[in-house]
Amino acid sequence: MDRMELKNVSTEADDESSVDDRYTEPIDSEKATINSQFLDEEDAESQKFLTNGMMKKKKYEEYHEEYHPGHASFGMSVFNLSNAIMGSGILGLSFAMANTGIVLFIILLLGVAILSLYSVHLLLVTAKEGGSLIYEKLGERAFGWPGKVAAFGSITLQNIGAMSSYLFIVKYELPEVIRAFLGLEESSGEWYLNGNYVVVFVSIGIILPLSMLKNLGYLGYTSGFSLSCMVFFLGVLIYKKTILPCPLPFFYQHGSNMSVNGSDALGLYTLQNASALAYISEASVNGPHLDPHAATYDPAHSPVEFTHQPDDHEDMCTPKYFVFNSQTAYTLPILAFAFVCHPEVLPIYSELKDRSRKKMQTVSNLSILAMLVMYLFSALFGYLTFYDHVEAELLHTFTKVYKFDTMLLMVRLAVLTAVTLTVPIVLFPIRSSVTTLCFAEKEFSWIRHFLIAAAILAFNNLLVIFVPTIRDIFGFIGSSAATMLIFILPAAFYLRLVKSIPLRSPQKISAAIFLVFGVFFMFISLTLIALDWIHNPPGSKGSHGSASFGMSVFNLGNAIMGSGILGLAYAMANTGIAMFVILLLAVAIFSLYSVHLLLKTANEGGSLVYEQLGYKAFGIPGKLAASCSITMQNFGAMASYLYIVKYELPIVIKAFLDINDNAWYTNGDYLVLIVTVSIILPLSLLKNLGYLGYTSGFSLLCMVFFVIVVIYKKFQIPCPLPEDFINITVNASQPQVNTTEEECCKPKYFVFNSQTVYAVPILTFAFVCHPAILPMYEELKDRSRRKMQNVANVSFLGMFIMYLLAALFGYLTFNEAVEPELLHTYSKVYSFDVVLLIVRFAVLTAVTLTVPVVLFPIRTSVNQLLGASKDFSWPRHIGITVALLVCVNILVIFVPTIRDIFGFIGASAAAMLIFILPSAFYIRLVEKESMRSVQKIGALLFLIMGIIVMISSMTLIILDWIHNAGSSDDHSDGH
Repeated sequence: MDRMELKNVSTEADDESSVDDRYTEPIDSEKATINSQFLDEEDAESQKFLTNGMMKKKKYEEYHEEYHPGHASFGMSVFNLSNAIMGSGILGLSFAMANTGIVLFIILLLGVAILSLYSVHLLLVTAKEGGSLIYEKLGERAFGWPGKVAAFGSITLQNIGAMSSYLFIVKYELPEVIRAFLGLEESSGEWYLNGNYVVVFVSIGIILPLSMLKNLGYLGYTSGFSLSCMVFFLGVLIYKKTILPCPLPFFYQHGSNMSVNGSDALGLYTLQNASALAYISEASVNGPHLDPHAATYDPAHSPVEFTHQPDDHEDMCTPKYFVFNSQTAYTLPILAFAFVCHPEVLPIYSELKDRSRKKMQTVSNLSILAMLVMYLFSALFGYLTFYDHVEAELLHTFTKVYKFDTMLLMVRLAVLTAVTLTVPIVLFPIRSSVTTLCFAEKEFSWIRHFLIAAAILAFNNLLVIFVPTIRDIFGFIGSSAATMLIFILPAAFYLRLVKSIPLRSPQKISAAIFLVFGVFFMFISLTLIALDWIHNPPGSKGSHGSASFGMSVFNLGNAIMGSGILGLAYAMANTGIAMFVILLLAVAIFSLYSVHLLLKTANEGGSLVYEQLGYKAFGIPGKLAASCSITMQNFGAMASYLYIVKYELPIVIKAFLDINDNAWYTNGDYLVLIVTVSIILPLSLLKNLGYLGYTSGFSLLCMVFFVIVVIYKKFQIPCPLPEDFINITVNASQPQVNTTEEECCKPKYFVFNSQTVYAVPILTFAFVCHPAILPMYEELKDRSRRKMQNVANVSFLGMFIMYLLAALFGYLTFNEAVEPELLHTYSKVYSFDVVLLIVRFAVLTAVTLTVPVVLFPIRTSVNQLLGASKDFSWPRHIGITVALLVCVNILVIFVPTIRDIFGFIGASAAAMLIFILPSAFYIRLVEKESMRSVQKIGALLFLIMGIIVMISSMTLIILDWIHNAGSSDDHSDGH
């Protein structure tokens, strides 16, 4: 049971109540806002999936609706709460035990269970005193709008984590099921055995259609089915422990000590179930050389080749009781993730027959006790089966032992069915919450209904594809959302809302200690996990040439996509739609041709390093030209990211504080300095960025979300714009926009003015990615020049579509009034908008964390230039970092607009990297083609065009600066 119906919630006095006697009239809730959008008011079957916080209530004295008793029995409530507790977290507990030891794990398991029960106690007391059985509503009554958003955000993040963990199970297990049904011993690389492709097809073919239903009906009972599957899984796990020997063959493989011949590993150990043995095909079982009932292993007749093993069987199969390593940091978050059920406690309480707080606490005690026993057995028998070799997802570890096993196949099918059908149920409250929070005044729209579901699923699919293991989901969500829901929010709500107990009472002091413990636990867990990510980054144990085609497309998309997308609507406003499309298409084609030249030059020149190609082509000057162009491009990217902080952070602060005054903490110049000193500088001083590099992927997700919002807002914002639209003049060279509807809302197809000169530089800035091409080519699996060119083609096509949509809908929304940074233009229309606030917060997080990533190669280049032969020096490391950040902050504070950064960098560094350097390197290094060949003539023309673009663009931009120097106030956007 995910969400119970909260309609007609009674708050009649119970035997534990100390506050209900203050209200003489029975209390009931109003109809949920969501009902008016796409649910029938009387449809209780669908309402029980509603998100808790989306119900609107008035203060107690305003209620005058009829009393509604609960109807769920004690036993049913225990089962429902057990459903809410039980989830995919059980699959990670053996991994947790392997990294803590049996005794320490049991201590931690008991500790989290007891603390979860105490948290339930606080929540039930707070619900009675606060007069609400809705988690988010308690947050609103305790801390206003921020409290409601904190509760909403935590619940949504927890549900997203649950969805991702379910999809991870699909990614891990469905290929194994397909392989078993096809009778394949090993995966031979077919696409339908690739977990990434499979999870996308399942999402599109099954989950998305189910998520489109307006009410889920009996699909909600899959939560009970899921619990039954996990009980079945536990039974199979215990049984398998009794028949699997120790050590298992793959224990040696783990240490690279033994090579196993696929179908012949039976010789190592003979198990009672011959059809289910390690690395065995059906033919092998029926072969004459194998006896499934053999009692001993004869190494003289075995085709298995292995090296001599040390006598370490006892160590491999000896359980450990206390373990501390880098993975121990994940244990408490995994346990927190496994026990979180607190948003469901209040709805289940509302449905409990003859309810009282004491009775509900007993329900919680029994449910958590039952789950404690299941969790302990699952962790213990999983660990005692695989010991240190257990994986983060226990069920998947069995693939290293069994190729075909009927019992495990049944478990996999049951679990896959359960999690696939559960994803729409988990998605439903997320979408309902988003809909009610952002579109409460809107009527139901199938388009919005579909887009929200598709966006949530797309986000989760990207997480599942690119986050390395399910352990990272368990760890991060357990450290953040689960900690908020179990520890921090219940304690904070209790302290704030329970007025009948003095602040110095043992109860309040205990709650305060619980709150401090939760904050401390959250901070420590996230810190330790981040340190593990930094010291053990993904791919650190891999080899070159390991990136798949899809991963390479995504990585190159990351490299292309950046802040340049925010300036494209401005470029379209100053060129017209038709001219912009022509220029966008031309720059995309030229960029692809440049990639072609670069790849061919790399093959001929014998290097996959941009600067090294420059050195081979023109010596030191060539190397300096390449290095300076890359450094300038990265410096411009850093400046554009900090410009976004300067523009958007003041708007976010004003929205959260609900103020309009211009205090120092809403001044963009001060804020960019504070963010630089407090966040960017410490991160930039790290010697190894590790997982921070994944912020580029997060940045791409944010920009995709931004494009979706831009498209949606086009249909929300009227045209002509409101009369109080502030600062309607875009820049000094443009006249005031016409206010008549016919002129203001009529798109232009060809425009020429002084700002048109910025269009090509903005586009080149948006498409430059060429320094990243060669490293990605090096990492491409089964690489060839044609395959890498196809990667580039797909990536550029995807970015071309995104750029066109962002520019077109941004321009059609604001027409000539669009600013150089599109997102900031919305602040002139909306004083407060939840959707835009989420976009701003996501983009700000992404760009703030990306600045250290961009700074890293600049510092490396400067370091090599100044002291290539010197040992690492912390003073030099800090000095270069501080100097770079000081320079970029001065640039951001004193250069009027982000348009000037886009224009100057696009006309200089981007033009060098796209046009001039690749063609010059090609002409110089590709010697097998004559200078009169079509290829060399094409490269020469491309070089000449690049020089012309660079000189003409720089000249026109400088002339525009000179022309508008006397009207800098108008030239600036006022920020």
